Amino acid sequence: MLVGDIHDWVRVGRGRGLEFYVDDEEMAGILTESLLPAYGPYVLAGSLMIEEGKGKYVEEPFIRDIGEFLQLRREGVWEFFICSTAVTKDLNIRRGDRVSARLSLSGLVNLQQGALHKGRWCESSIGVVDRVVNRETGETVTHREYLQILNALKRSLKKLLCYPTVQTYKDGTRVRSRTVLMSRGLADKYCRGEVLPEALPDMQCPS
Repeated sequence: MLVGDIHDWVRVGRGRGLEFYVDDEEMAGILTESLLPAYGPYVLAGSLMIEEGKGKYVEEPFIRDIGEFLQLRREGVWEFFICSTAVTKDLNIRRGDRVSARLSLSGLVNLQQGALHKGRWCESSIGVVDRVVNRETGETVTHREYLQILNALKRSLKKLLCYPTVQTYKDGTRVRSRTVLMSRGLADKYCRGEVLPEALPDMQCPS
């Protein structure tokens, strides 16, 4: 179900998700190999902020084949919603909609991959708003199929993640994390000087 007016619905709880560091090629492989066939085919949906008049921006939606992930990354897109066309049969999103909010409340799997902050590669995340409630009627909708899709992606991602990460803050404090892990592919790119992640891999101590 694709929710209509986003003001009628509110999420229940914190949702489900995973934070991690992988490179684009690894993520493309996950999308190719790990999405559940029972709910296919899949597309990538989302929006770009387009200037419409001086100082006014609107969301311009896109819907692309799942195999176009790397092309979208080359175009600078870093936020995606993974849509099962078997579950969400009418992906009716229009220019000017609150596209990201509608897709999120509708349960689509949100992927954030490769965002840059001050030139540094931010951690990626994947997640689902698994339950929403209608403010007026009290109707509760649980996005069970998308939660299954999310869990399949998480299982495959966790097989790639091998290095704890270390975050260094402005005051010099270093915090080591065993929950936000990095793949060998992105760690190797860091070692070759191709990318600078916000948190660095602790390559002396694989997970």
